[in-house]
Amino acid sequence: MFRDNLRRAAVSLIATDGDGRSYVIDYAEFLTRFPDPCADAALAPLADIMREAHSSMTANPVFWVRVVGYAYLCQKFLEANGEDLGFSHREMVVPALLAAADDADIQSNAAGQQRIFDTITDEGL
Repeated sequence: MFRDNLRRAAVSLIATDGDGRSYVIDYAEFLTRFPDPCADAALAPLADIMREAHSSMTANPVFWVRVVGYAYLCQKFLEANGEDLGFSHREMVVPALLAAADDADIQSNAAGQQRIFDTITDEGL
């Protein structure tokens, strides 16, 4: 999975209402628009990963690190910008989340991975 795949999938989940305002579609609308996400070019790479994960996203340890990292960066963004919008701060324990991956290297480097996520946040990416 490459960076543009996530961006393309995200754009697919944004619609425009009758007044020209953009909004994120809800799950019911998603099911209507994309009855088979694997058939949509923008969603297929993510849909394939989800399908292969079966009932656990930790089944693909590398993808799990990326999901945790993305969630962590979103949490940091909300921490910095979300209070005015009514979002509350919730602590995210990255090492505990990464420990769920069935991968010894990921588990042993969980604290170091959080430092990498913090570096990305500090650089403003």
